[in-house]
Amino acid sequence: LVELAKQENDNNNNNRNAPCTSTNILTCTIRSNGGMLRAFDKVGFAQCNTIQLLNFSKCTELPGWKSGCEETPRPLLDALNLNDLVSSMAKKISPLSWRTISTEEQLLIKLEQCKLNGGTSGYLPGMYEYIVPGRNRLDLKKSLDHGLVLCLDLPTPKKDIWL
Repeated sequence: LVELAKQENDNNNNNRNAPCTSTNILTCTIRSNGGMLRAFDKVGFAQCNTIQLLNFSKCTELPGWKSGCEETPRPLLDALNLNDLVSSMAKKISPLSWRTISTEEQLLIKLEQCKLNGGTSGYLPGMYEYIVPGRNRLDLKKSLDHGLVLCLDLPTPKKDIWL
C-alpha cells in the first residue's frame, strides 16, 4: 500500500493538469503495540491523531456503574464531576437536537452525511470498532433496537463544538 500511494503521488505530481493532491493511508493501533509502531515508523507513517477511550474498569468504580449494583447510575459527566468542562456552546444545544437512529439504513445515511460534511471524523468510531452495519453485528442490532444509537442534528455546520 505504501508503494502504491507513493506511485500515485508521483503520477499526480508529474501530471501538470491534475490538481496537486496526495494519497494518505490511515491506519491505527494501540500505544502498547510496539512492534506495529516500529513497522509504521519504518515505512514513514506519522501519528496524525489519537482516539481517546474510556477505561471501563475504572467506570465500574463509580456508584451504580457496576453490574448488579443496586444504586442508580448517574450520567457519566455528573459521576466524574466534569460538567464544568462542557463548553457554553455545547450547553446551548437543545436536547431535542438529538435523534435516535433505529435502523441500519438510517445509520448508513447519517454516516454518509457525516463523511460528506467533512471535518476529521469521517465515519465515527464506536468503542474499539467502526459502527457500520453488517452481518453478524448483533451488538449493533441490539443497540439500534434499544434506542442506544444517537446522532446530533444541527441546523447549520458548527465546527468546534466540544461535548
